[in-house]
Amino acid sequence: MKNFLFIIICSLSWSSLTAQIDCSMLGMAVNVSDTGKVVLYHSGPYLLWPREHNVIYWDISDLQGGFVAQDTTYGENAGHYTFFHSIPLTDSIIVSAVIINDSVYDMSSGNSSLMACQNIDTLYWEPDTIIPGTILYRWEFVGGPNGGVSVLSINENDVEIAIARIYPNPASTHLLIDNLSEGISSITIYNSYGQQIFTSECPNQNIIINVEGWPSGQYVVWINQTPTQLINVVH
Repeated sequence: MKNFLFIIICSLSWSSLTAQIDCSMLGMAVNVSDTGKVVLYHSGPYLLWPREHNVIYWDISDLQGGFVAQDTTYGENAGHYTFFHSIPLTDSIIVSAVIINDSVYDMSSGNSSLMACQNIDTLYWEPDTIIPGTILYRWEFVGGPNGGVSVLSINENDVEIAIARIYPNPASTHLLIDNLSEGISSITIYNSYGQQIFTSECPNQNIIINVEGWPSGQYVVWINQTPTQLINVVH
């Protein structure tokens, strides 16, 4: 029996999910890179006090979910992380960073509280500078400025109830999507290579998708709900 694991990527309104630290202000960027080396910068340790309480769990993989690198960084310098890899330049790299601070100080209220934010984005080999006869490249994030999402008070059921219900997962014959929230303009499914497998514009309240002919593997369900742009990933 073939099974399919679906990862949900959804556009959501931040205020409806959490009243904690605004993770959308915490982003990742590429500091420097070459073919087999990437130096990342995370803004969290610069913005969150007390700085010494910051911990970032880094998880780097290829598009097929294969291991590339894992590490944990601490303190005020936790936002600087370097990893080495042998990913082909024609491929992409998935970066996941979960930053935790056990007592963030809120300057507006004077309160301290727990927080945990996750960033997930994809690195690709981007043409960076064009010199006559030469194009220089660098690893860059597909998402550009990539805001984080709180993983402290969100669980899979909360997200699915908020925007849609997707089941069974894993699926072997059919995938059902129902209880769609109002305002969803499209649903698109991609395979692990980024190829579009299915799309539906202005979907109905209930969708049944036949997956019997799809190769076994991981797929991404992208649910677009305008006008928000915040992305949350639930494994």
